[in-house]
Amino acid sequence: MPSLQHEAPLEVIRQQPAVVVELLRRALPQLRLPDKVTGVLGTADLTQIAPAQYLADTVVVLTDQQTGKPVLAVVIEPQGRDRKTKKASWPVYVTTAIKANKVPRAILVVLCWDPREADRCRQVIATGHPGFDLYPIVIDPRTFPSPEGAGPYLTILAGATRAIDLATPAGRETILTAIEQAGAGHADTAALTTIILGVADAGARRELEALMTSPKFHSTFVDGLLQQGEERGLEKGLEKGLEQGLEQGLEQGLEQGAVASRIEDLIKVIRARGLDLTKAQDKLVASCADLTQLAAWFDRALDAKTTDEIFGAH
Repeated sequence: MPSLQHEAPLEVIRQQPAVVVELLRRALPQLRLPDKVTGVLGTADLTQIAPAQYLADTVVVLTDQQTGKPVLAVVIEPQGRDRKTKKASWPVYVTTAIKANKVPRAILVVLCWDPREADRCRQVIATGHPGFDLYPIVIDPRTFPSPEGAGPYLTILAGATRAIDLATPAGRETILTAIEQAGAGHADTAALTTIILGVADAGARRELEALMTSPKFHSTFVDGLLQQGEERGLEKGLEKGLEQGLEQGLEQGLEQGAVASRIEDLIKVIRARGLDLTKAQDKLVASCADLTQLAAWFDRALDAKTTDEIFGAH
């Protein structure tokens, strides 16, 4: 079952695949990437080449901007615990990613938030073929490149893999500043905010939430996300306004927009935790118009291991 910690780095890379270029330049300068290279999401579904169980977490293809040719496929694997079946799959990922993405070479980058697990992941995977042993490239909080002078998405990726200590005031301010500087749309900003809150422990999460409402960050994390709800509400309100009168329709629409935004965020967290709603729970969420109740469910979802822990017996 994928955890929110597992999904956090993937969400950062999904929003900005080029962050992998900056990560590799800083962490692995020996790769000697072309001066002008960019990253786009590649094909992580390797089932057309290998058996169905071989599905990488994500693949980013690096392309030379001068020639337009792909130069490297980077298989990204967040890893929280040692899985023998997963490690047995890694050599397959590297070889099949080359064919699936039509690139001349591929590498495996394992992102570990637990240094002890990182040490296990660094163990050589012997295939038995002469000269073909896989040495996983593992980046953990100890080896993650310094966020000093880094772009905002690399800084957020550092926070998502616990390379930045969210238990410290400096760490929290660094992360929120990076999310603000990323300049993402309201929905992506909300997603980044959700994953950072999700990987923080309870104490750091409370401090982050308090900092978000401070004058320094209020416009991004309160006004900006409120605007997202208002934009959805405006659309609903205009529709209702034709039937009920514009003023009344807009008022109701704004409220419905805020509810819809909170429901969407709640479901996104639940899915990121690898949980499935029952039919009764799905109906319960869809019918809820109480923002306070939705907020309470959202907070529980960040740590819950089952949906019953979120909703109780429904």
